[in-house]
Amino acid sequence: MAEEVQQRYKLYSLEINDRSGAVWRCLDTWTGKIVSMRKIYVDGMNDIAAVMREATLLMDLKHPNTVRLLDVLIHSNRVELVSEHLDCDLLKYLEKPERITQSQIKELLRQILKGLASCHSKNLVHGNLTPKSLLIDCKSGTVKLSVFGLTSINNVVSHHSHHHHHHHQRLHPDPGGEYTTWEMNAAYMAPEVLLGREGCSFAADVWSVGCILALMLTRQHLFAMKGNELGVHIPSQLDHMFRIRGSPELLLENASSNYQPQDLAATLNFGDSAGLDLIKRMLCLDPAQRITVSDALAHEYLTNA
Repeated sequence: MAEEVQQRYKLYSLEINDRSGAVWRCLDTWTGKIVSMRKIYVDGMNDIAAVMREATLLMDLKHPNTVRLLDVLIHSNRVELVSEHLDCDLLKYLEKPERITQSQIKELLRQILKGLASCHSKNLVHGNLTPKSLLIDCKSGTVKLSVFGLTSINNVVSHHSHHHHHHHQRLHPDPGGEYTTWEMNAAYMAPEVLLGREGCSFAADVWSVGCILALMLTRQHLFAMKGNELGVHIPSQLDHMFRIRGSPELLLENASSNYQPQDLAATLNFGDSAGLDLIKRMLCLDPAQRITVSDALAHEYLTNA
């Protein structure tokens, strides 16, 4: 049976290769559909059991705005997660020549928040929300959160990476990963996560969505910084964030510099007062004061079409 299942999925092309494994584009020979397969390499049964626990939760995550996990295959040294495949991500979608309208931005944001709400309702932190982990079905215009990025799965395998960022001054490039991937991850991570004060949390997910909203409005990564071959320098990344959002008294006892928050209306060249209010609440430096997903969905920016 295992061999039969193994032959069910025919590997086509490698799509992602990062610290938690590789994602392949595959053909499901039983259905004729293209699917995605993440291969997660593990050390022994404890890891397999941990990944399986998470995979069971992901299987239950049946929401129109999250990517469906379809199948789980277990091997001695790896677990393979098979999910529905979407060709387009938000980054590619925003590269289209025609600008997206305010109402389209609101609809995309609404869907992102609904997908995230479904994760949070099951006590799952996403932890890796970037424009590349938001997949889009271009035919229907539906946004789906990739489940492959979920922190819980990545935490199981993070000890395979010697460069786990909480213990370092740099966010390191993933071995074999794209240069842009880890630069982007740093630009969408909440400051408290970059500081290593807290692990990923619901509030950290909301910060990432605030960065994504800024991207949709401007087509610019608000907190983007160039790294180098050694990775993104975390103190510099934080300094860049604080230049824009002001210096947080709560996060840094010995802040080397004291910045006042920039006027986001000017920074983003965006005049909608409700939209600006929502971004400010999402990009609140104090995670305890940051807006929740359910409050964001009820915010006037989204309720007044």
